[in-house]
Amino acid sequence: MCSFVKTILSNLKLLFDEYVKNSKSTSSYLAESSNVSDNDPVDSSLY
Repeated sequence: MCSFVKTILSNLKLLFDEYVKNSKSTSSYLAESSNVSDNDPVDSSLY
């Protein structure tokens, strides 16, 4: 039973890490797209 709970907790942690990664990448993508107005998107991705 204890290992079962540990498995659930580790899975939750993995899901949470993925969620944080996705939210960070989404927010940074939105910030980049809002900051870039006339620039070439390929150029902006290099910085």
